[in-house]
Amino acid sequence: MRYSEQREKILLAVKNCCDHPTAEVIYSRVKAQMPDISMGTVYRNLRLLAEMGLVDTLETTDKSLHYDGNTEEHVHFICTGCNKITDVFVRAKIPAPLKDDGYHVTGSKQMIYGLCPECRKENKKFLQGD
Repeated sequence: MRYSEQREKILLAVKNCCDHPTAEVIYSRVKAQMPDISMGTVYRNLRLLAEMGLVDTLETTDKSLHYDGNTEEHVHFICTGCNKITDVFVRAKIPAPLKDDGYHVTGSKQMIYGLCPECRKENKKFLQGD
């Protein structure tokens, strides 16, 4: 694949943030640097970067597709209240039965769902009638 300045800017927009942005957010960040870039270009390049394994994709409970520049093994906590995504780093081992049965695992995606501290606080206020 040949070099593309647009692709590089899109990749950096994902890698240099920690908020798991959507394509629309990435588009607005890159557009500030490259006013002529189109949304279609962002979508095409994000799909290509994901296929190449340079970014990961994850879907939240509202079906929004988010991008993660951290491709190391980690777990995502997805808040079911606000859809905020938080990285959780754990050292999980591949289950022995997979190895014993001849499987070769090349990666995994784990997501934990629940309420973040802010949503728990708001939920508690709502339930208490505050």
